[in-house]
Amino acid sequence: MGTEFLAYVMWAVSPEGRAVNLGEMRPDNDGRAELKATTPLQTFSLFVTAEPYSAVRQPSEMLIVENDVREGTKGKLFIV
Repeated sequence: MGTEFLAYVMWAVSPEGRAVNLGEMRPDNDGRAELKATTPLQTFSLFVTAEPYSAVRQPSEMLIVENDVREGTKGKLFIV
């Protein structure tokens, strides 16, 4: 992603648009990463961004991966 992006950060985002930094994703030699985290949010989406450091307060526009709704999922879809 370039020399200015040194960390991959996972975010939980509420339906109101509030982003919560869940922590840094550190890939291993195979490119796989794991993160165990909790959030007080009951409804949220997840995504990972590239950041200059892991303690950022707002996500950058460098989106790496985001979740998607599976076919047959029950519930409501909120566009944020």
